[in-house]
Amino acid sequence: MAGAGEECRAAGIAFIPLAVESLGGWHPVAVEVIKRLGKARARQDGESEELTCRRLWQKLGLLVQKGNCALFNNRIPDDLEPAQFQHTICHDETVTA
Repeated sequence: MAGAGEECRAAGIAFIPLAVESLGGWHPVAVEVIKRLGKARARQDGESEELTCRRLWQKLGLLVQKGNCALFNNRIPDDLEPAQFQHTICHDETVTA
């Protein structure tokens, strides 16, 4: 992320990092930015602000969950035998003993 602000400024784009907790808590500034983005998107698409913002929050929530799953799954040792655990979370398939 270092240097992203400079690259965006050079391209005439506003770079605004958004802080979010791993369980989905958003910093108040991030909430305001996301609301503004949702409203702008609604105007562009000709949809209601409520619907567009709801979809945006849902999409962001899923992205946070997917990121958490990726972090969790990267902590599982590669040499762990399936018999050593009943199942892992965040996988499409359940691994059983």
